[in-house]
Formats: sequence, structure tokens, C-alpha cells
Amino acid sequence: MTLGPILKKGGGGGMGDVTGASNIGGGTFENFKQKNGTILEFKTFENGTNGLEISELADVFTFDLQQDLKDTASPTFNGLTLSTFAPGSVLFAENAGVISQDPLFIWDFTNHALGIGVSVPTAPLDVAYTSVTTNTVVSMGRFNRLTSGIPGVGIGVGVEFQCQTSGIFDPVIGNIDFVSTDLTAGSEDFDFILRQIRNGSMVDNLKITSRGEILPRNIHNNGGTGNASNQAIASGTYTPTLFNVTNVAASTVGNWTWSRVGNSVEFSGRLTIDPTAASIKTELGFSLPIASTFTLFTQAGGVANSLESAGLCGGIRADIVNNRGHLEYINTADTANRVWSIKGQYEVR
Repeated sequence: MTLGPILKKGGGGGMGDVTGASNIGGGTFENFKQKNGTILEFKTFENGTNGLEISELADVFTFDLQQDLKDTASPTFNGLTLSTFAPGSVLFAENAGVISQDPLFIWDFTNHALGIGVSVPTAPLDVAYTSVTTNTVVSMGRFNRLTSGIPGVGIGVGVEFQCQTSGIFDPVIGNIDFVSTDLTAGSEDFDFILRQIRNGSMVDNLKITSRGEILPRNIHNNGGTGNASNQAIASGTYTPTLFNVTNVAASTVGNWTWSRVGNSVEFSGRLTIDPTAASIKTELGFSLPIASTFTLFTQAGGVANSLESAGLCGGIRADIVNNRGHLEYINTADTANRVWSIKGQYEVR
């Protein structure tokens, strides 16, 4: 900083023009001189606690700047105007600490909205990303869940939603979560869970497992929740295990198909039966694609028809003792091996 004229203390000398140079954060300078080379009576010029001090012997004159302005100081200002920056610009430090701005990093102080990648935010948080690629998905944000301990099954990450209601507080109204079910390195599994508030309490309304199973809460044939933890929309094939119960010498089976919506399961397929005798009741048990605990015969039902004997048919019910399907019919034909077509439905309980 270049100093202007400094007043000399007392009379007799009047005002003398002096020159001197000093960095405000620098040290002490001595023997300031007039322009004509005459040495002033002031002996030292240095930084004071709150400003600039000029000393002559025991007398000290202070030009008070109210606070420390050294390069190591932390001054406080009631207001500051940086006229070279655009209104709304969010200031940040570039390389070497240079204060800078970006026209796509904006705070709308009127509407209280932050824009990242946009010059005019239209939402409280408005984020945009532009790239030259035209056929890729871009992640617009990332949330990372960390722990200082050892992660265990159940650790996850989510986003919480809150909204003002008629109550005196703003409750959490929903969550979107990813929750771990297996943390084995290289084979980790996470379920997607949608939680919503219902009658004032948070419930898991939808789950998509890591296997792609959709587990809605209330898809159920009687309108209740039933065994909610096992509900799903799924389908597949399976080979049932057969049990020769009554009047069956032998039986064989191939793959059956099944589908599930909520707690209702449908199945269909073919099998062969060799009856032991004619004209008596014949019974065959078979395993289910999804386990169920039956309490009533009517919790499973269906039909069976012989493809090789006209009029030979049977019915399907629940086996409440063994928790499996049960086919029964009156063998009005002979003991020949015959192919049967099976179609049934039951409730997962």
C-alpha cells in the first residue's frame, strides 16, 4: 500500500509531504522522509492491533481501522458488495482459492430455489446434466450409507418424505429404501421397499426382492393381508412329488406350471395313474409349488380329467393332514394306465 501525506505532530514544522510503502501485513519501517529528503521526526511506522500506528519517541498516533486486516486475520463486515458477480451466483473457490462463479450454479433468493446445471431453477432443487451421449442412463445423484462398525444384514439406504398435515407436526409420510438381505462379498442381495403411512403408522406396502419377486401388501383373495411377508406376483414350473394313497399301483408325473397373485396360486399339468382295482375310490396326493398350511378341505380345489376314458373325471381338495393337494375319483374303468389332465387352485396360508 502506498501512503499519502502524513501530518507531523505539533507545530513548528507545518505539514510535510512524505512518501512510504508498506504491506498492511508487513513489519516495521523506519525513517520516513519528506520528498526533499529531510528526515521526519516520526521514527517508526508499523501495524497496530486495529490499524496503523505512527510513533515518535513515547508518543503514538493511531489511524484506527476498527479491526485487524492482516492477511492472516479474519475480519467481519456488516455488508459486502461484489459488483462483478451476477445476482444469485453461488460463489466457490477455484484453484489457488480464487473466488469464482458459474452461470449454471444459481440460488434464486426470491423463490428459495437452488439450480445445479440450470440457470433458472423452477423447483426448490432443480438439477440438470448435459452430455454428448444420447443412449445412456445418467445417475443424477448418489446416496452412500456407511458405518463405523461391521455391516450386517438389514443395513441399507433410503430417501424419506415428509409433509405438513393438520396435526401440530410434519410426519414422515413415506420412504423408498434399499435393504440388504445378503452381504456375502460378490453375491450381495438388496430388496427394494416402498413404505407409506397408513392410519398414522408406517407400513411396507410394496417390496421387490433381489430375485425380481414383487411382494405387494394387500393383493389377497379375501381382501385381508393374510401371510403378507410371502405375498408375490410370480410364476414358474415345478415337478410335484406324488403320493399313492388309495388304489394306486403306480404313478408318474412331469413338469407342472404355476402362477401366483398375492396368496392365490394356480397350477396345472399332467400325470399318469395305474389303478390297483376297478370300481373303487382312487386317491393320489401331490406336493404344492408353494407351501401352505391348510385348515379346511375347501382351501384348495380343482378338476382332473382322463384323456383316454370318456366320462372318467375327479376332483381336487386340500389335504389338511399333510398340507398338500389331493386328487380323488371313482375308477369306473379298468386298471389300465391312463393320462390325466390336472388344473387347480389353492390359498397360501
